[in-house]
Amino acid sequence: VMRITMKYNSFASSCETSFSGEVEDYTVSFAPAVPLPPVAAFTADNTTIAVGGTVNFTDQSQNIPTSWAWTFPGGTPASSTDQNPSVVYNGVGVYDVTLQAFNAEGSDILAETGYITVSDDPAPPYCVPVANNSNDWIHSITIGAVTHNSGQGSVSGYDYFTSPSFTFNPGSTYAVSLTPLNSSNRNYWRIWIDFNNDGDFDDADETVLSANNKKGTFSKTITIPTGVDAVSPDRMRITMKTAGAPSACEENFNGEVEDYNVGYGAELFMPDVNKMELSIYPNPADNILNIAVSGNREYVNVKIYSAIGNLMQSFQMNDRLEQINLDAYRQGLYFIHVNDGNETLLQKFIVR
Repeated sequence: VMRITMKYNSFASSCETSFSGEVEDYTVSFAPAVPLPPVAAFTADNTTIAVGGTVNFTDQSQNIPTSWAWTFPGGTPASSTDQNPSVVYNGVGVYDVTLQAFNAEGSDILAETGYITVSDDPAPPYCVPVANNSNDWIHSITIGAVTHNSGQGSVSGYDYFTSPSFTFNPGSTYAVSLTPLNSSNRNYWRIWIDFNNDGDFDDADETVLSANNKKGTFSKTITIPTGVDAVSPDRMRITMKTAGAPSACEENFNGEVEDYNVGYGAELFMPDVNKMELSIYPNPADNILNIAVSGNREYVNVKIYSAIGNLMQSFQMNDRLEQINLDAYRQGLYFIHVNDGNETLLQKFIVR
């Protein structure tokens, strides 16, 4: 019997009397379950492993299968009838996995192409933080020309996004914009990149952005150091924590963690800002001579000599460009001598 009760303005019990409402009873019959053929499905505890590694497969087929037939090209064993087999892979490559599930009503096959990747240098394991993002999370990020509107993502407060990925040129600087859901919270942001690909973010140069106590969208730049390993892909971690500074593997905090893949393009040539360069113009000169010095120098000492060695002028440049008046100079050849305490440069010029 199925009973349906409606009571006005309150909850009803199953045998209640004297209330405003109605009770209806119905007869219910149960037919035997209709047997169905299985629907094959499975998972693996790891799909990217090193040579000699083991993958543990778990059958998740529906409709109560009673037997299983697995095939594992490149694996040991190459086949199995176990429900949840373990397979060792001893050769580099990308391998398929097939499961056929059976019961009395029939069978079903699931073939996953390129499911297992075996590498000499697999991606290292990274800690997986668990955060509380029920109230605030990373709404969107922009780094360089790439924007990702991620929203809340996983309810665990951690997401590993394989798309989009980021390509950086070592030695380059990129604009960054980080936006939380809640613009009124005081958030602490960190961006780490595992430049040496060792599975953590603990090395001294791996914190590329640090910002504390920021409301709303926060914008800054990050610089990718020169000399990073441009061969192996690296992991970038972006963490937003409300009301406190996060660590890379922190657990149980209000905020969110997002991981992305990072690759590298060509390393850009970075000029030696410490190397001094001297430029003088026009040359030959008439009334005015411009002296320009490049390099990261606070000051430069300048001396100008005539062709026979007489000192014409001596002064200190505090700016990178200086103009001198040549009215007191006769026509002829002169030499300009600059020194910043480390380097000395000498050039000649002509007064017409």
